[in-house]
Amino acid sequence: MPQSHRATETERLRDGATGRRGDGEKFSPSPPVPQSPRLSVSLSLSLSVSVALWLCVFVANSSAQAQSAPVQSPPVINNPAALFTEALAGAGYLAAEILAIEDPTARDAVLRKFLETGNASEQIRAAHEAAVTRRAQLAEGALGRNDVERAMENFRRAVAVTPERVTDRFFEETVIRIPFALSARGYRNEAVEIARGLERRFAKEPSRLASLGEFYMTIEATGEAIRALEAASKLAGADAKPNRLLGAAYRMGLRLDDAIAKYRLAVGLDANDKRAYYELANLYRARGAYADAIELFRKQLEITPRHSPSYKGMALAYLAQGDEGRMAEALDQARSFSGSAEEITGDVYLQTQLAFHCLAQNKLKQAQQAVAAALLVEPRYSWARIAAAEVDLASGKYFEAERNLIAARSYANFPTLYFTLGKLYLAVEDFDGALEQFSKAFDYSPQGRFTARLGGVFDARADNLKELLSREHQAAIFLAEPPTRDETFKIAEALVRFNTSLRAIKAAMSPSSTGETGGGVKDAAENAAEARRGHVEEVERAAADFIEAEGARRSFRTLSVAERLAHAGVSTGLAVELAEQALGLAQAATEPEGALREYPNYDRNGRLAIFRGRALSAKGWALFKAGKNPEAAAALTESTQAFGSLPEGRRALWRLATVKETQGELKEALDLYIAAYDAGAGSELDRAVIESLYRKINGSLEGLDKRLQTSRGGSQ
Repeated sequence: MPQSHRATETERLRDGATGRRGDGEKFSPSPPVPQSPRLSVSLSLSLSVSVALWLCVFVANSSAQAQSAPVQSPPVINNPAALFTEALAGAGYLAAEILAIEDPTARDAVLRKFLETGNASEQIRAAHEAAVTRRAQLAEGALGRNDVERAMENFRRAVAVTPERVTDRFFEETVIRIPFALSARGYRNEAVEIARGLERRFAKEPSRLASLGEFYMTIEATGEAIRALEAASKLAGADAKPNRLLGAAYRMGLRLDDAIAKYRLAVGLDANDKRAYYELANLYRARGAYADAIELFRKQLEITPRHSPSYKGMALAYLAQGDEGRMAEALDQARSFSGSAEEITGDVYLQTQLAFHCLAQNKLKQAQQAVAAALLVEPRYSWARIAAAEVDLASGKYFEAERNLIAARSYANFPTLYFTLGKLYLAVEDFDGALEQFSKAFDYSPQGRFTARLGGVFDARADNLKELLSREHQAAIFLAEPPTRDETFKIAEALVRFNTSLRAIKAAMSPSSTGETGGGVKDAAENAAEARRGHVEEVERAAADFIEAEGARRSFRTLSVAERLAHAGVSTGLAVELAEQALGLAQAATEPEGALREYPNYDRNGRLAIFRGRALSAKGWALFKAGKNPEAAAALTESTQAFGSLPEGRRALWRLATVKETQGELKEALDLYIAAYDAGAGSELDRAVIESLYRKINGSLEGLDKRLQTSRGGSQ
């Protein structure tokens, strides 16, 4: 799942209190007892002297212990003098950190804690914790002043002085809060840097690495989470929790097979794990193994009988099986725990998945209700927006579907979203718009492979789009089958292949494509001609595949291919043939209400006029590219007559003007150019064409602006 669309999913991966980190709590030791300033100063001086004396005793004892160590025990440091120096330096640093605390009351409290225990190692540990806490407090204050550089300096020093072994309480209350404090204020990269430092510090502590892995998941740093949790699981031995967490990280990274394996290992290590069966059941749902998923949900409920999410997951599995009775029973059970209908209606993930499942079963009304409930809870949840768009598409509400997808695009960015928007444009025969969105969703190679960076974390390759995109909906919403029909996938794939072939032949037709000079020109030209013939054959095969992908809208795709070939000047004979086929299908194609989907409110005559005008324009332009100017002029004249006063007829007028100019009919061409020119939408190049011809006929540009204004006024 990508960063942008996994944000709301992150809550589902959090486990326990970790999800509540970064709540802005201050780093603070136990509150000190108020004292008078004079007593505070004297006590601080007394304690400081005690610390200094204690350090001398501690270092001396450390040196003596090193000297008297048994021969058979390999010493950590062989040189007693080195041990003395290291101990003195380390203890001195800690004392300096404590004595540098500016607030006398706080300093005295830390000094007391340092000296209270008679165990040297405990005192050192307490001193380490005090130093870490102090640096964290200073960093917190700097963050409050937006002084990130000073905050990072103190956080780094806090990490540097953190011992490799700390108490659970200190880790939970202070250490792990450090990266959370940064991420909560939006400093994600800085938080990752600090967390990586803590990883190195606790490289041999599986429980600490697991907590850091959980932190990484909350900020959707998937790679870092997997790294930390893989290390934790290797060190953990028979501990199920790191393996369960690693399964969650793999799922976030769209590595679903690996996630399933880790969840299975977790339940194998701990048959009473309080979450692993539930997570595994969801992934079984994502693979369409609904009966197995239901059994796993039941197993989870044996361990945690009031686990509402398991009942909800079971309900969705029953719905996927078509068992609405048991689905309702499971939802009632989940609702009973809170006693509120909001337990069901307020669950954005449940309602979103209900919408997709109802849509798959053609239960449009229920799907609309579910998606409305989901968006009421969280209008920024990208999958709820996609569900709403799919429901709108199924209802023929294309503009509403586009609004939902554009809204989702404001805060999400992943291939399924762009593919769905492309699919919408495909439905209304806006093939250029579809190709633009498809190019953002995936890449296609001439070798026939589709590739995509799914969720920003997984590089996928596949021979077809259904397989390519499947991991996103399976990992994010546990949906086994996409809401897109196989037929639509086929049309999308055929359009992309046709467009790729067309681009390849246009490149091959470029004069510079041979790359040869001198004596090799003839051979290169022959090779280039042979290559172009191969490209033409490939284009025509791809065109046929696109046209024949399905039957209901075949005439519209026939017209589109004719226009594209004509515009490119490729296979002009085929373009003319396809345009004539489209003309023969015009009556039947435009008969149904709403047949022309980009103009749903046009009446029958309007739909027919546009369809015929487009087909005749494509035919005329293909004839022009083939050098058949009289035939081209006749077809384009007929096209302008078919369009009548419709704005779309301007393109046919411009094409007819081009043909007339080529034939030497300059005044008629100029009149047509001016009639076709749209000052609002026209490019500077269009204006330049008119100016060039006007000057050629009249010797200057005098009077041109007036003619353009008159023409524009007459066309309004």
